[in-house]
Formats: sequence, C-alpha cells, structure tokens
Amino acid sequence: MSEEIGLHALKPAPGSRHRPKRVGRGEGSGTGKTSGRGQKGAGARSGSKSRTAMEGGQMPIHMRMRKLRGPHMKKSMPFERFRTHTQPV
Repeated sequence: MSEEIGLHALKPAPGSRHRPKRVGRGEGSGTGKTSGRGQKGAGARSGSKSRTAMEGGQMPIHMRMRKLRGPHMKKSMPFERFRTHTQPV
C-alpha cells in the first residue's frame, strides 16, 4: 500500500520539533521560581531582553547582507519606456 504524496501528507522529521519551554510554572517543572534568569542582575529584571541581532555566534543577518546604500541604488533597475499604442495591453 503506497502513501499518498501531497502537501497534506507532509510531516516534520522525527526529533526536529521541540516543545516550547514554559517558564514560571512551579518548582516541579524545572523552570520555576526565577524562570531560568538567575538570581539577581540586569538580566533578571523586568524589561530585560537579549539583543535582536544576536544569533548565538552565527554571523547576524544584518552583517551577512550586502551594504546597499548611496545614489547608485536609483540605477539598479533598468528603466524602459512602455508604449501603449504599439503594444497590446
């Protein structure tokens, strides 16, 4: 018996999906009390977030992209006049 191939039959590879970490849900969960933030310090305070550009040692996306700036960007797309009387619309 062959399986039907299609978008509805796609499933993630086993082990590729992780359950989200629910923090602050009691001591028995393993991530209660301080919720993985440590004891004290700037990272334990409310409003503290990690830098958006930080990708865990990988080169951040804003540094991987090309530096596109300056007046040359206006000429990046070729401009052609479109004649409506010679070409059917």
